[in-house]
Amino acid sequence: MSETTRDDRQDPANWRRDNVLGLLDRLGLTRDKTAKLGGRVNPRLLALARERAGVASDSQLIELALGNLVIDDGFPEAFRAARGRIDPKVDLDL
Repeated sequence: MSETTRDDRQDPANWRRDNVLGLLDRLGLTRDKTAKLGGRVNPRLLALARERAGVASDSQLIELALGNLVIDDGFPEAFRAARGRIDPKVDLDL
């Protein structure tokens, strides 16, 4: 992976990428790469995804995308389920 600057680390997309790939590495999911995956996609879609993810290789893009699926923490669903609700114990007086 390329060197990151301070500004890169502050960007949420870069922070997420680095954390997802780091967790995959700690879980041992970036070693023993014997499975092969292939498919056809629109080249513009591929270029935009690489740019957004901040990766240069197709392999790293696929690894990041699969990693995002595997380590999904369920936050969006929990956030949606909590919409419009607040704990009555929360002090809202400022």
